[in-house]
Amino acid sequence: MYTSVSTIDISRPHEVIHAGIMAGSNRSGDLADAQKSIPIGTIMAIVTTSTVYLSSVLLFAATVDPLLLRDK
Repeated sequence: MYTSVSTIDISRPHEVIHAGIMAGSNRSGDLADAQKSIPIGTIMAIVTTSTVYLSSVLLFAATVDPLLLRDK
């Protein structure tokens, strides 16, 4: 049985992305040059997670039958 679109919680992916980025920035005490490394690391974490999630969406869209996507 399929769930309707109105019952899907959209905030979950955002929480996962935010938790991963915060886990990386909490280790800033181990860095030699934190002032330089934190902004670069944070931007790279955002780019990496966005790329992974976008790739997942595109892969899902490429493998699912188009009629199924249109009808539901």
